[in-house]
Parts: sequence; C-alpha cells; structure tokens
Amino acid sequence: MHVKESPFLNHARLWVDGFSGFTLQQRDVLFEMLSVCSEASIALCLDPQAFDLNLTDAEQLDPSSLFAPTERTFVDLLTILRHQKMPMSEPVALTQHPRFKTAPALAQIENQYFAAGAPQPVSSGGAVELCGCSDARAEAFLAAGTIRRLVREGRYRYRDLAVIVPQMDLYAHYLTAAFEQYQIPFFLDRPQTLRHHPLMELLTAALTAIQEDFAAPRMTTLLKTELNGLDFRDADLLDNACRAFGVGPADWLSEKPWELGDDDPLYDAARIHAIRKQLFDPLGRLSQQLGGTISAVQCCQAVYDYLESLHVRQWLTCQAQDDPQDTAAHRRVWKKINDVFDELQRIFAGLVLPTREWLAILLEALGTLTLKQIPATLDQVLIGSIERSRHPDIKVAFLIGATGKLFPMPLAADVILTEQDAKAAAREDLHLTQRTEQALEARRYLAYIALTRASDKLYITYPLLDENAAPNTPWPGLQRLCSLFTDVRVQYGDAQDPSAPLKESPAAMTQWLCAALGADSSQDDAAKDQCRDVLSLCKFTDQPVLQTMAAEVEYALAFRNAAELDPAIAKTLFTWPMTASETRLTTFAACPYKHFARYVLNLKKRDLLRLEPVDIGEFYHDVLQRLFSNLHADGLDWTTVSTEDLLNRCRHIAAAILAEDIKLSAFVRQSRHNACIMRQAVQRLCYVLPTMAAMSAAGRFRQCLAEQTFGKDSPVAIQVEPGKKLHLHGRIDRVDWAEVKGIPTGIVLDYKTSPQRMKWNEFAHGLDLQLAVYLLAMRHLTVNGKPIAKAAGAFYLPIETQYQPAKFEPTDDQSVAPVLKARGIFDAAIAFDLDSAVGGASRYSRYFGFSLKEGDPLGDYGRSDVVTSDAYSAVLAFAEQTLARLAAGIASGDIRACPYRLGTQSPCSHCDYRCVCKFDWQLNDYHILPSIGKIELLNTLSKGASQ
Repeated sequence: MHVKESPFLNHARLWVDGFSGFTLQQRDVLFEMLSVCSEASIALCLDPQAFDLNLTDAEQLDPSSLFAPTERTFVDLLTILRHQKMPMSEPVALTQHPRFKTAPALAQIENQYFAAGAPQPVSSGGAVELCGCSDARAEAFLAAGTIRRLVREGRYRYRDLAVIVPQMDLYAHYLTAAFEQYQIPFFLDRPQTLRHHPLMELLTAALTAIQEDFAAPRMTTLLKTELNGLDFRDADLLDNACRAFGVGPADWLSEKPWELGDDDPLYDAARIHAIRKQLFDPLGRLSQQLGGTISAVQCCQAVYDYLESLHVRQWLTCQAQDDPQDTAAHRRVWKKINDVFDELQRIFAGLVLPTREWLAILLEALGTLTLKQIPATLDQVLIGSIERSRHPDIKVAFLIGATGKLFPMPLAADVILTEQDAKAAAREDLHLTQRTEQALEARRYLAYIALTRASDKLYITYPLLDENAAPNTPWPGLQRLCSLFTDVRVQYGDAQDPSAPLKESPAAMTQWLCAALGADSSQDDAAKDQCRDVLSLCKFTDQPVLQTMAAEVEYALAFRNAAELDPAIAKTLFTWPMTASETRLTTFAACPYKHFARYVLNLKKRDLLRLEPVDIGEFYHDVLQRLFSNLHADGLDWTTVSTEDLLNRCRHIAAAILAEDIKLSAFVRQSRHNACIMRQAVQRLCYVLPTMAAMSAAGRFRQCLAEQTFGKDSPVAIQVEPGKKLHLHGRIDRVDWAEVKGIPTGIVLDYKTSPQRMKWNEFAHGLDLQLAVYLLAMRHLTVNGKPIAKAAGAFYLPIETQYQPAKFEPTDDQSVAPVLKARGIFDAAIAFDLDSAVGGASRYSRYFGFSLKEGDPLGDYGRSDVVTSDAYSAVLAFAEQTLARLAAGIASGDIRACPYRLGTQSPCSHCDYRCVCKFDWQLNDYHILPSIGKIELLNTLSKGASQ
C-alpha cells in the first residue's frame, strides 16, 4: 500500500524528532507523508545563534561545524520543501536551556566543551565523574552497582537513568550479566536477530542441505534443529549412525535400508531406516519441487508446504499461548517469514530462475531478518547506543567504553568504495556510503549528544585493557572535559566502599561473601571474621531472602568437589571374584573417576567414522591374524614362506578385509584421500613383513598363536586377599615359542602402530602393566597340548617403522630393509635364542633391545630391555602385587577425581571424560608420582625380596 493511500495518515498531524539525518528511503517516505498530513513538525538539533535558518545553499555550510550533519539535513529539507512548493511556517528557534537547572555544571559542557579557546573552569559539584576500569566487564559492574545505589537512596527511578555504549556487541553480555546480578530492570535497545530462532534454524539447515546436495555436515545441522519432525532421541540416534558409518549424499537418496552390520546393538537398521524416512521424505519432496527452473511463486509455495508438513505453524501457536508479549518472537517470526515470501513474489513476479539461485536469494533474505524492539513503558534502565537509541529526558547518564578507538562510535572504512568513489557518487546525488569526512563530523556530533543527555549527573568510564588484554587509549576528549572543571579527575578502579555488596542485591552479597571466605581468599583474618559475622547475622535473621542467601553461601563454602560412592552401593557393584582387564586396572591407576565413568557408568564417546591410530592398528591386527592362519593352514611359517608369496598373501587378505568390513568400506568410499590412506596402510605392511620374517629367522622362537584370548575358559587368577581373587582377561596379539634347554618357553609380541618401549616409571606406579599381564597370562596357555612352562619375555612390535635414509651410492641390492626393533622386557637367559647373530658381526642386536658386555647380554643395562633372571622373577611378583592393590582400590568404591601427575604428564590432556569430570586444579590435588628408572626400581625390588 502506498503512503498516500493510507487512510490513517490522511489529514494526520506528524512530529519527527531525534533524527540527525535521513537515508534516501527515509527521506522519500517522509515527503510522501508530508504530502498527505495536515500539519507536520520536524525538530533538529542546531545552534540557532550560529546558523542562518534561511540558508538553502549547501556549499556555504561550514564542514568543521559541530552541527554539520544536522545543518546539512536542515538545508536539504528546506531546499526540497521549497522546490516542491509545500506550505511552510517560519522556523522556530528554541533558545532556552531548562534541562540543567538542577546541575548547572553540566551546562558548562554544552557551552564550553566544543568552543574555541581555553575555558574558564568551574566546580562540577559532583555532577561529573570519570573512572578508568580494568576492562569492559568491570565497567559494566561499576555502572550496575552505582545505579543500584542511586535508586536505593531514593533520588531516582530506574527510568531516570540510561547507559550509553559505543559498541553494543562488545558490552551487551557484560551489562546483561551485571544488571541481572544486581536485579536491575533494563531494556536493551538493539535489534533482535532471528538467526537462532528454531524456525530460522530449520529453514536455513534445510535449504543449505538441498543447496549442497545433502552433504554430511549440512544434514548433521538439520538433525540438530528443533523443528525437523523428529524426537530428540531419534535425532541423536540417527546422527550417531550417520557419523559412525560415514553416511553420504548417495545414502540419503537410496531407497534401501542402510547396511549397519549386525555386531553393534546400538544401531537397529530397521529403526534407523524409519527415522531416516521421517526426516528425509519431506526434505526430499522439497528438493524435487525446487528442481529445475521455477518461479518465485513455486519456490515460496514449496518451502511453505515443507513447513506445513512438519506442522511448524501449529508448534509456534502452541508455544506462543503462554507468551502474550511474544517475548520469544514465535508470532512475529512466522509473520516475518510470510512477509519475505510476499516480497519475493512481488519483486520477482514472472521471473524464472534455477533452483540454486532461488536458494541463494532465500538464504540471504533469511540471514538478515531482525526484529526491532519497542521500549516498554516500565520502570527500566535504558541501555542503548548513541547513534541508534532515542534517549528520553534522562537525569543520569553512564557513558561507558570511552576509548579513542570506540567512542563515540567506531570509525569503519568502506571496503568496496574508495573515498573518491563516494564523493563522485555524492555529486550525482547517489549517497551510497558515508564518506570519511562525514563520519568524522558524525563522531563530533554524537559526542555532543552523549555528553549533554543527562540533566543531573554524568558518569564516564573506559577500560584500561581491551578484549585482547592490550592497553587502551582513553578518549582524547577526557582531557578537555577535565579542563572544564576544577574538581574532575580520572579515578581508577571501583570507587565504591568495600561494604557496597551489603547494600546492593542478595546476588552481589553472595558473591562478596564467597570471595572473602573461599579457600583462595586473599583477605586477612580480621576481614574474614567480619564476613563470618555478617554471614551469621543473615543466617539467623527473620528475613527469608537473607536466610536463603546465607544457605547458598554455606553450601558453596562447604563444597569440596569430591566424588564419593556409598560403601553399600560399592559392595553391590564390585563383587568377588572380580573380573577385569589390564586396561581397566591401569585406568583406575591413572584416575579413579575415569575408571568410574568408563567401566561403571559405561559412558562412551561418539563413534565417528575416521581413521585414528587405533583404527589403523585394528586393521593391521586383522591382516596379521589372517595371514598367520593362512600360513599355518598351508604348513608354512615366517621363516619358510618366500617373500613374494608372503606379500601376495598380505595384499589379498587386506583387500578381502576392506571389502567385508562395513565401516572400512564406507570410509574408503568417502573420498580419494581416505582410499589413499588405506593403500598406504597396506604398503606399510608389505614394507615391514620381510623384516618381520627375518626377525623370526634370527632366533629359535616361532609363532604359535595369534589373537589369543585368555581368562574365559581358564581364569588367570591373582590373590588379592584371603577369599578374594582377581580374574584377568584379555587378548594377546601373538605368541612365539621354543624349547629352551628342554623347557617350553614363550614370548609375547604385541603389535603397535608406532614404536614403543617398556616405561619403567609408569610400570612402577601401575600405569603400564600390559606386558606384565601378558606374561602372567601366558603361563595358562598351551601349545600343541603342552602348557608353556616359562613366560620369558614380552615385546612391543611396531608396524609403522622408520624408513632408512637413501644413500646415493651404486649398490647391487636395490631393496632397503626397514629398521625394526621389538622393545619390552625379557629374561637374560633367552637373549641368544632371540637373536643368535649377536656376538658375531655386531655386539648389538638388530631386532631386540640388548647388547653384549663381556660376553653377557647385559650391556647398557639401564636402557636395554634385558633383566637378570632373579630381577625378572621379582618384576613379575611386583606386577602381581600391583594388580592386587588396584583391584582392592576398585572394590573399595574409590571414585575420586584424582588424576596422576608424573613430571609434566597427566591423563587429563587426552581424557574422553573431561566433559563430565569436575576436576579443578585450583580446588583438587593431583596424585603426584615420583619418576623411577629401571635400575632404581630393580634395586628396590631386589632389596624387598632379600628382606
């Protein structure tokens, strides 16, 4: 509807106030209204004594004038009115200043601040205060505390005060927190963005998903929206399945149920298929309706039908029933969406565009939607910016953020048009952007507006540090302001008295008492005694508010951040015999709470389809296990198979695993990069397998078992206390055996992705018991019906080994063997059975961590993996004692958040349960562990054995 056709504007009276200038659109609307109104008054802020009210030539204006923006606006309006021959009365100049009757000192700012020459300073009478605060948060809390004090004293109401900020985005959250803590009603004058409304999130996610062909990140965003038509539990289940199995665009478009495997009970294929159809069917219909080239009407109708299919309008109506003021904007957002549809159909009527162009237009329109707030006629403090907010007759103004960079508004340069471009466009009456000189004029005028709003008192603060903790430069105008008065100087810090929280809000008082009486308080004993007296008075008063506050303070002070488990519950959770794995026991040693979260609460992190080191390790394990079974079935082993045959078998087995495993095949299909990762994994195996065969051939031990489980059929029992036993269970990657001096002897090889070795300092504290548990379990294994009489060693065998540097020298042998060394712990008695070549060409073993010294394999004893036979027995006995101690700790119900700290090492840095753990290094203590080396530990164990 055009302005002239509006019935309520015909012969109406119009008042326009508070504008310093008009945009082209505002100006056009204004003159349309002037043509139908019977009477109109437009008020502008000018200096009537220094400005000719009959001037119509903009070239004669003084660009350095304080009121240059409004003078230019006055001349433009006057020129257009006369050009259109509209009847106009003589301009009226208001020369009286009744606003500063109660505080005459504030008139000094208006009269002298922007005047030339040195001013004659006068006394402010306390009407002006300047303060430098530590940061923006301190400014906000200083303003809130001062406002609360002024209102409590009965001098003002909240509506008499205003907080003026130069940049709302920087201060809004600080002011909101401060005013809520001090229980101050306020109105935040800034447009409310609709970007995070559930309806806007749904539309943005759905349209973006179609625009990007149902890419995984976009579908994940759609699953997280509130109005997608799914129950939140179903949405989480579908989201987890998509992440775990790498669901891509082709999977969404497929009509067949997804292949999720049968080994994971978390993912029911039938249920997930039903949830998927419930989510995707409406989206798929929308995608089909938006296909090809369509009109604006068809585009808007398709999106509207999508919203109707999800019953969005009914949901908004239901939510708005208990919200008569529409504070959540449910009613207005629906109207906004329909307005966008109407505008698109009106602007693009008859135009046919491809789908992607319509989606781009819609998304751009939705992303810029905002709702402007209308101040309620309540007793509230107004918080607004200088250039936007219409400040009423306020008595006390707080100007915060008075820095040279921000105040009175940030000066931003146009990134598209240069200054010359803007001037050239302005000469053609095309005001595309604000020129730099106009921005500078506006800053001076806005500074005048901000400094002269208050009629009683003016507070100005600025932060000493910005949001990046860099020093701020104060607004240069503060020096001029100080020169106007004899008693105004910048103060630093909070000038309130220390007992101010006692007089403000219960929330502020609670914070003050907790800070003064907390464990990290810096108050002296006298101050703490005073605070305890205040707390006691509040506790026994007859005022419920103070009693509640005192109870909250006592609860906070009594909080110890300690997780505890009732002994009766612990007895039901942990019974004897206790069955546990090495990983569970070492997890308890690392942190009892981590053990509680993982093994008692059974919390698990989200399963994501991405190849981490543990996933590569599982692939290596599967290939090597099948390779051993394949060789064993053909009567071969590592030493009898040819290198070519070994590599061919490896490639064939790896291809079969990649085809059979659902997750691995989905991972490979995701991208060429993923396929390259798996090809490289197979190449690494092929690179290291010949060296593994050479390692086996270097000694007498041959592989006899692969992926051998223990603890199920015959329990590996550890005596904890009389009548209490620990049963260990687990799986050993590889067991090799040989008859050494007529005794069936076994060693363990545990495959690792990267090189590892025995960490003696972690073993000493029960943090790394993997090899020791394997050695204890090997005693219960049999080979060809015969038990392994002696468990002589356990090693970590790396798969991804280091490549040897290339030598640019001619050689007959073009193959380069990798450096492969198994590290762990073993009895010195079997050293030459591991590597019989030691002592010949070299005194160092190529494949194991030992060397010769005077004919014995005990060289470099502190850093090697070999231990004497007596020490080896002591190590295994110590491992049994450690396992028993950890099992007893679990049974006791210990669930403290008490992670270890060994030097700079702590489990917290890579813990999956940080989101649920409440460990706070400021309140809780680490379990400090001393570092113990191999020699020190073995000496301690030998002394204990002798005693």
